[in-house]
Amino acid sequence: MKRINFYTKNIAMKFMLVVISGVIFSSQVNAVQRQDVKCYVELYGGGETVIFIETYGDQAKHLNHIAKQWLNKKVMTQIAKEKKVIYKVHECALLNIPFKTSKARAVDDNTGR
Repeated sequence: MKRINFYTKNIAMKFMLVVISGVIFSSQVNAVQRQDVKCYVELYGGGETVIFIETYGDQAKHLNHIAKQWLNKKVMTQIAKEKKVIYKVHECALLNIPFKTSKARAVDDNTGR
């Protein structure tokens, strides 16, 4: 009898450990949320477009840092079949917030999602 009781307690303890660690892990996963950012950019060789970037956690709060990271990166555009290199990042904003400049808003309106 005592063996069964010890065995049952051991299983119950392991089950509780798994449940508690699962709850802790799921709360940490929910804390890191994805936020989409859009940037109005100028391309080498001419042309302007809006690019879309996925960020996680607090990265979206640092839009200037995101803009610097994308300088001289190759991106696909709707303008060309080949990748184009970003010459200058004019402005970045969260996806659901409109750009500040009218030119960026106009390009954003013409850019497909």
